[in-house]
Amino acid sequence: MSFAMPAGAMLAGAAIVRAVTVLDDKRRWRLQRAQNLRDATQLLREHYDTVDRFLNDPASPVRLQQNLLAWSDLWSRPGAEAALAMILAADDPADEPQMQGIERELDRLSRSRPDLVAEFEAAAQTGLLAAILRWASTAANFEQLVARSVSSPRRAIGILERLARMAVTKAANPPAAPELMPA
Repeated sequence: MSFAMPAGAMLAGAAIVRAVTVLDDKRRWRLQRAQNLRDATQLLREHYDTVDRFLNDPASPVRLQQNLLAWSDLWSRPGAEAALAMILAADDPADEPQMQGIERELDRLSRSRPDLVAEFEAAAQTGLLAAILRWASTAANFEQLVARSVSSPRRAIGILERLARMAVTKAANPPAAPELMPA
């Protein structure tokens, strides 16, 4: 005896299976997104605690304090998500000439206060990781971006410095089109 199912019933069954799969994928994405945001919140707490320790130490150089304050402000800027994704995909910003001043400050500081260098680097890394997890477009590739972006503390610092320069450039020279990162 053969059992034949009408074509309409088969299509309806396939549609139901597909709908259940899509709903399950969305549910899993929302759960992962919620976890990413919890992780970003924890990283931001660590970031701001580390920034506070660095800023409150009288031996911390003013220029490095200014860098941390500027970088910490970036997370709230509209358009930072797109700029961060673009920077993370680009070449290593730690090799840029603008990093030389920061490198000199860190090298000088490392001779007398290596603990402050570690605080500065930790603040940069936790801030960058929190930013990556904050936005869905960068969090989707978190593992790949983390491996590439924070393979060294200096790379994380370079990424933040490039992002800050983009924000300053956009604020000083607003384009005719909508801004990527308005001030």
